[in-house]
Amino acid sequence: MLRVLVLSTLFPDVSRPRFGSFVERQTLSLAERSDTQVCVVAPRGIPPWPLRLLPRYRQLATLPVRENWKGLDVRRPDFVNIPFTGGRFHATALIEALTPLIDAIHRDFPFDIVAGEFFFP
Repeated sequence: MLRVLVLSTLFPDVSRPRFGSFVERQTLSLAERSDTQVCVVAPRGIPPWPLRLLPRYRQLATLPVRENWKGLDVRRPDFVNIPFTGGRFHATALIEALTPLIDAIHRDFPFDIVAGEFFFP
């Protein structure tokens, strides 16, 4: 059994159902294989207060941190997104947000491969 961790900052959610639809289709196709298990980590960039109160970010902040999306186990950890910086701080913020989560996932779901799908930065 091949265990795949899909890591993508571009993956649909309730507030943006077409966001990263090509990543979703690819991941769903992979999960259909009988010899493959898939777990998705789709980080969401949330700015610090008070910008997180803006409507576009408020919707993201209310998404569940873990959900079943069309049969896929999807985790949505927050990382600090500082607008108007061109993503300059995203790498550091993503490392801080993802390292403990991926370590925890690996304990319960010892993945064999990480598929980075349209990962920003």
